[in-house]
Amino acid sequence: MNGNITVPVCNLWVERDLILKEDLKSINGDIQNWYNNLPIEVKATKERINTQLLLGEPISVDDIIGEWAKIKAIEHKTSLYPNGYEGWIHVSQFTTNISKFVHQSNTSSSVKVINKTSLLKTNNENIELSFMTTLPLVELEENKVLIMTPDERYGRLNLSDVCIYEKGSKPSFNMPTILNELRRIPFIGGGASSYGFDCSGLTFRFYQLLGISIPRDVPDQLQAGISVDISDVKIGDLLFYCTDETHREKVNHVGIYMGNNQFLSARRTGLPTKVSHVSEPFYSNKLFDVRRYI
Repeated sequence: MNGNITVPVCNLWVERDLILKEDLKSINGDIQNWYNNLPIEVKATKERINTQLLLGEPISVDDIIGEWAKIKAIEHKTSLYPNGYEGWIHVSQFTTNISKFVHQSNTSSSVKVINKTSLLKTNNENIELSFMTTLPLVELEENKVLIMTPDERYGRLNLSDVCIYEKGSKPSFNMPTILNELRRIPFIGGGASSYGFDCSGLTFRFYQLLGISIPRDVPDQLQAGISVDISDVKIGDLLFYCTDETHREKVNHVGIYMGNNQFLSARRTGLPTKVSHVSEPFYSNKLFDVRRYI
């Protein structure tokens, strides 16, 4: 059974028994409020969250037990989960009544949020959406775009916050401008939204913006694309690092090259996304590979 996400951002939990009572605050999709109020001792979430899904993203529903559904995140593929990351979400966070949404998506252009956030204004409420939220275009207006959500709500986004993708096209972007927009975002283990990224969640979303599908996690991203020499690095290439002092051969970090020997990455809990220099002490002599996907 297929469906689509109906909240702004949705945590995909590894197992139901790892969901804490504090995590129930995330069900409405307000990830910022949930994470800000998490006790410090449980803010390291990478063992509990596989990834995050955005409003409109497709899922496959495998099972429903009580108020929780086991699903596959179809677009978040890894070598262990070639059909998409598996995990648990609340039944209120998706709909399977998607025939009108699917038809609109298949027959119209796509609207992608390219700012850090954008405010979706519907008749009943205003909803803040994450970078890379993708919804079907209903109508292009003077300074707005009218879009449709999976649960058949209609709303408007500022045209300046989005990019319209025509079928079969790959728009060009000023990549340094986009990357600068993604600075100072909190780190969330498993995060893949502009309310919190982990390192591979950031690179995954960035390449979605470019219309290129890459795997969700660091080890699989390392196997995709082509290897290039650091002397030939270009803006948008991914830099892979071994930063774990106890496992020096393990590739565990990735960042996006911005030019001028700088890259953007999400490094660890408590440290927002930041621009680093390839020669700074933490990263010098730890580069493993540079990969190109464009």
